[in-house]
Amino acid sequence: MRKGVHAAKAALRFALMAGTAIVATPATAATLAWSAGIGDWFAVSNWLAAQVPVGNDTAVINNGDTAQAGSDVAVFTLGAGSTFDPGASVSGTASFGDNLTLAGELIAGRSFSAPGATAVGTVTVTGTLATQPPQFPPSFAFWSIGVGLGGSGSGTVTAASVDTSAQALGNLLVGLASQGGAANGSLSLGSGTLDVAANVAIGAASGLAGATAQGTLSLGGTLRAEGADRFLQVGVVSGEFFDAGAGRGVGSIAAAGVEGFRFVTIGIGSAYNGAVDPISGDPLVTATGTATIGAGRIVDTATPGTLSIGVARGFPVNNSLVGPGPAVTGAASVAGDIAGYAIVDIGRVVSTGQANGSLDLTDGTLTTGVLRIGTVEGAGSNVTLTDGATDAVGRLSVTDGAIAIAVPGSLGRTDVGAMVFADPSIANRAQGTLELTRSSLTGGLLNVGVGGGDGTLTATTGSTIDVNLLSVGASGGTGTVTLQDSSLAIRADAAFATTGSAFIGGIGASGALSATRSTVAIDRNLIIADNAFGFQPRLSSVALADSTLTVGEFVRIGHFSPGNRGELSLVNSTAAVGNSLILGQAANDGALFGEAMLEVRSSLLTIGGDLFMQALAAPGLETIFGIDGLVRGLGGYGAIDAETATLAGRVTVDFAGLGAPPGIGDWVFDLIVTGTGIFRDFDSVQFLGLADGYHVSFHGIVEQSEGAVWRVILAQADPNAVPEPAALALLLFGLAGLALARRRV
Repeated sequence: MRKGVHAAKAALRFALMAGTAIVATPATAATLAWSAGIGDWFAVSNWLAAQVPVGNDTAVINNGDTAQAGSDVAVFTLGAGSTFDPGASVSGTASFGDNLTLAGELIAGRSFSAPGATAVGTVTVTGTLATQPPQFPPSFAFWSIGVGLGGSGSGTVTAASVDTSAQALGNLLVGLASQGGAANGSLSLGSGTLDVAANVAIGAASGLAGATAQGTLSLGGTLRAEGADRFLQVGVVSGEFFDAGAGRGVGSIAAAGVEGFRFVTIGIGSAYNGAVDPISGDPLVTATGTATIGAGRIVDTATPGTLSIGVARGFPVNNSLVGPGPAVTGAASVAGDIAGYAIVDIGRVVSTGQANGSLDLTDGTLTTGVLRIGTVEGAGSNVTLTDGATDAVGRLSVTDGAIAIAVPGSLGRTDVGAMVFADPSIANRAQGTLELTRSSLTGGLLNVGVGGGDGTLTATTGSTIDVNLLSVGASGGTGTVTLQDSSLAIRADAAFATTGSAFIGGIGASGALSATRSTVAIDRNLIIADNAFGFQPRLSSVALADSTLTVGEFVRIGHFSPGNRGELSLVNSTAAVGNSLILGQAANDGALFGEAMLEVRSSLLTIGGDLFMQALAAPGLETIFGIDGLVRGLGGYGAIDAETATLAGRVTVDFAGLGAPPGIGDWVFDLIVTGTGIFRDFDSVQFLGLADGYHVSFHGIVEQSEGAVWRVILAQADPNAVPEPAALALLLFGLAGLALARRRV
C-alpha cells in the first residue's frame, strides 16, 4: 500500500519539478520582454532589446498589458506572467489572432520561491496552438498554466484547436500548488489531439500551510499519453506535509477521449495523520475531481494500471493514525469504453477518511479485474486509530453498456458496498450502488453488501448478470439485488470448486434478491439466510414474480441461529430444483433453530429430490400456498412436485385470490405431489379467505399407487348447517386425532 502511494507522490513531485524548472536558454537565443501597453506583437519598439521574438527566443509578457498578433507566430518559449522574484506581482496577456506555434515552454501564470509572490497569465489563440521540435534542449515542450509554488499563480489558455503531431508535450500542469501556494489554471482547446510525453496534473495540491489548487482542462479532441507508466491526476491532494496545514485540490476535465495513461485518478485525497479545522472539526485535506469523456473512451493499452474515482487514504506514522483523514469527491461520465485497468475503484476509503465516487458509463464496456464500488479497507490490527472514521460512498451506473470482469488465471471480483478489516473502534460506513440499464455484468465473484457494508444492485430493461459466484449480504452487511425484465446466471467454473452458487444473507447479514419478469439460473446451490450465529437477528429473502428460477443442486432456507429467518416466495412463477429443498435447520435438539418460510402462489415448484422440512425447527417453519385459480401452477394455485416430502411446521392455504368457484361441486387442489411418498405431516394447518358458502371438506395426505399427495378439497357448505366463519378455519394435526390425515412413517 505505501509503495503505491510513494510512487504516486514521487510522480507528482517529478511533475512539479519538470513543469517549473527554468529552461536553460542557449546563447544564440534572446529573452525579450514586452514593454508596451496594448500593442502589435510584430512592432520592434514594443520589445525590450528592440527585436521581435523568433523561433529561438523566449518571449516574456509580465507588465500587465497585452501583446496582440494578427498572423502566425512561432517562438521558442512563451513566458506569460512568469516571475522568480520573492513577493513580486506580475501579469501579462498574449492575444494571437491566428496561429501560435511553440517549440518550447508555455507559461501562463506561474510563481514560486516565496509566499506572497503572484503571477497572472492569459494566452488567447483564435487559431491553432501547435508545437514544433525545439531547436535547442530540452527535447520536449512544457506547459505550466496556473502554478503557484510558495506563492500564487493563475493562468488561462484558450485556443480554437491544438496540434501536437510534430512534438508531444513533456509535462502538462494546470492548477498546481505546494508549500502554501495557490494555483488556478484553465486550458481550453477546441479540437485536435493533445499528446503528452510525461504526466498530466490538473488541480493538485501538496505542501505546507494551506496549499490550494484548481485546474480545468477542456478539450474537444483526445488527450493522449506517449510512453509507459504515465499519470493523469484530476483533483488530487497529497497530505504528506499536512500535520499543521491543509491541502485542497479541485480538478475538472472534459475531453472526447483519454488514452495511454496507466494511472488515472479523479478526486483523490491522502494524508499522513490528517489535520482538522480546530473550530469546525472538518477535514482540511480535501479533493474534488470531475471528468466528462466522450466516445473516445478511457483506455490504456500498455501494462494494466488503475482507475480511481473518489478515493481517500489515511496513512499511519509509526503505527498511529489520527483522523478524520481526507475528504474527497470524484465523479466521471464516460460515453465509451474503459479498458486496460486491472483495478477500478469508485468511492473507496483506506484506513480513514471520507470518499464519494460516481461513474456514469454509456454505450461502452468497462473491462477490469477488480471493481470496487463504495468500499472500506481498514489499517489492520497493529495500527492505532484516534478520532478516525471511514465513510465510502460509490455509485456506478451503466446504460447500454457492459462490465466485463476478467483476470487471467483467476476469477476477478466486483465488490459493491463492502468492508475489509474495518476497525471496530471507529465509525465505519461503506455504501455501494450498481445500476444496469440495458446492460450486462459478466465474470468473477459478485459481492453486494459484505463485511458490514451496504450494497445495492439494480438490473432493468433487458440487463444480464452472468457471474461465477454471488454473495448478497454477508459478514454483517446488507445487500439487495433487484431484477426487472432482466436475467441472472451463476455459473460454475470447473477450475474453481466454490463457484456456481448464490448466498443470500449469511454470517449475521441481511440479503434480498427480488426478480420481476426475469430469469434466475444457478448452476449449484441457493442458500438463503446462512449462518448468523452470534449476530443480531437478520431477515434474508428471495422473491420472484412472473419469473423463472432454476437451481442445479440444493436450496437451503434458514440457518439454526436464533432469530435468523429465510424466505423464498414464488408468485406466478416457475422454479426447478435439481436436488433437495431444505426448509429450516436446527441444533442442540431443537433448542436452536432458524425460521424459514416457503410461499408458492399461482406457481409451480419442481424438486428433483426431497422437500425436507426440519422437524426440530418446526416452531419457526411456515409453508404458504396461494389459491388464485382452479388450474395447477401458473395462473392457478400454488403447487409443489417433489420426489419425496418430509413435512413439518405450519401450512397456510390462502383462498383469498380465488373467490367463489364457478358451478356446483367439489374442487380438488393437489398442493404437494410426490413420486415416492410423504413422510410426517404438517404440525398445524390454517385456511384463509374462504368465500361465503364454502368450506374445506378434506385435507391431508392421500396415498396413491405411486407416491403420495397432500390434498385440499373445497366444497359448498350444507345450507342447513351452521357455517363456520369464512375468514379462518384452523385445524391442528396430531392433537385432535383427525382421521382426515393419513400419515406415513
